[in-house]
Amino acid sequence: MKTGKLGRQLIQKWEGYHTALPDGSCEAYLDRVAVPPVWTIGFGCTEGVHKGMVMSRKEAEAFLDKEIVQTEQEVAQVLRVELNQNQYDALISIAYNLKGGIRKAPTLMKHINNQDWEAASKAFMLYTGAGKKKIKGLVNRRADEVKLFNLVPKKELQKESKTLTFVARVWRGLAAFGSTFVAADALDVGKSYIDWIKDFSSNNKYLIIAGVVGMVYAIYKYIEHRKYQAQLEAE
Repeated sequence: MKTGKLGRQLIQKWEGYHTALPDGSCEAYLDRVAVPPVWTIGFGCTEGVHKGMVMSRKEAEAFLDKEIVQTEQEVAQVLRVELNQNQYDALISIAYNLKGGIRKAPTLMKHINNQDWEAASKAFMLYTGAGKKKIKGLVNRRADEVKLFNLVPKKELQKESKTLTFVARVWRGLAAFGSTFVAADALDVGKSYIDWIKDFSSNNKYLIIAGVVGMVYAIYKYIEHRKYQAQLEAE
């Protein structure tokens, strides 16, 4: 996989563009939050960076792309399962941030490779410090990464939304057909509607149970459908 637009934007958001100069270029700075401190430039790039290094914004963007590719290669060495685009982008963001690579987050990778998404979401928050000190900025960044990790990709939302729309339409069609059939059958046998329902209920218990289960399932799917629709509209 390749890092998507949301992943790259997340990295840029939290790495920032440092240290910006008046002409739009940037100059290397010593990141003292890192343990040990490391010379950094542009969007959190560190490879080969030294004191006094200066580069243009365009060069910084290219440097960022290069380090993202390196991060993708590191992740590929330990990732054993297929992720959706948002999960992958969130993973690349934290791996990019953990200087030394994603191997510094063994608990996170264990849960991801076990496809335990809930545990993986919580594991992001294990990596919020530099040394033994918790950094507020890292806490907020991890929260953003978790949000992206759990965000269903738009293409999947659209696919699921279409599926649920189809299910809802089929259910409404069956319900309309069933109501018509029941009414017609009750009239045909000359019974009152209530009497017919009583007879039908006593002779078709399992069918009624199946119908109730189906109705509950349909309601659940409808709620899910509305949730997906809300996410789509938000995007």
